[in-house]
This record gives sequence, structure tokens and C-alpha cells, in this order.
Amino acid sequence: MFTAATDVETASPEFVDGDKTKAVPTSKDIIVAPSGWEFTDSVILDKKRADIIDAMSRKTKTKLIKKSRALFWDATHEVRIACSISKRYPKSYLYWYAFHPEWREFLNEGRESYFVLGCMDLKLAFAIPLKVIAANLDALNTTTTSKKTYWHIHIVESASGGYAVPLRHGKQLSIDTYQIPIEQM
Repeated sequence: MFTAATDVETASPEFVDGDKTKAVPTSKDIIVAPSGWEFTDSVILDKKRADIIDAMSRKTKTKLIKKSRALFWDATHEVRIACSISKRYPKSYLYWYAFHPEWREFLNEGRESYFVLGCMDLKLAFAIPLKVIAANLDALNTTTTSKKTYWHIHIVESASGGYAVPLRHGKQLSIDTYQIPIEQM
């Protein structure tokens, strides 16, 4: 159920909130399941992910190839990306992601690896180097199922007006330096 919730909401027309360009979700892009969960049309999610991967290809100066829905690598398998997308959650954390053990294994095998957090309503993503994620895993909350344990990564607005990942004991990891602009086509 969590994975379904991580890649959920979208947005279309733009508006400006301070200096951050955002998009306003439209009801035509949202599918409401009988359970009440709101899902974004998969075509819109795929478009957002493609825009993010294009931006990461420019950042890494390499052509990224799709390995699976969320995993990408270059032809040499040295540059690796795990890309997760979240809608905005207005009542708690701004954005909510899962970081799966199999993604960590995939990223560990690369020379240059990033966990990329996409935000459906922003024209930016956060390309966090694997070494930064790995160094903070013990400070993240987890969920354990009968099959595995995975980590929760949330994004909140920091006191300085930027973005951060909350860690245990009231600490935060600023992620502002990991922003990459997304050119939506």
C-alpha cells in the first residue's frame, strides 16, 4: 500500500509561491480508488519521471537507461539512479518516500549513485548522493513487513525556508544543495 501512495498526485497549471514555481493539482489527473486513496494517472507520473531522468542525464553527463520503473543506469552501469516520486501531503510531511533495500543494493554497485526524490508539484527534484543517504539510514524511521524492512524518507520545509529530511532526535538533513531543476516539456 505504501508504494502505491508514494507515486500519487500530480499537477498542471503553474502558479508562483514566493520564489518556488509550483503547479496546481487538477481533478482530471487524480483517480480516486474505492478505498479512498487518490492516485495520479500513470501517464502523468511517467512523464514526471522522464523529465527527472532527463535532468539527471544532464547532471551526470551520461544517457540514463531504464532498468525498471524506478531504477536507471548508464551503459557502463557506473552511474545509477533510484527515482521515487511523491505527491504533496498538506497535513503532515510535505512529501513521503520509501527507500527499499533492493534499491540500496542496486545503487551500491555503481561508482556514482543517487536517490532522486521527485515532487509532483515542483519543477525541481532532489538528487541525494547514496553516501549521504547511507550515512543517515540509522536516523530514519522504518517499516517492517513479513518480507522486508524499508526506510521512510520525508521532506519538510526547514526553518530557513528550504527543504530538509527530518531525522530522529529532532535533527534535520538539509537537502537544498541537492536540488536539480526539472525542465518539463
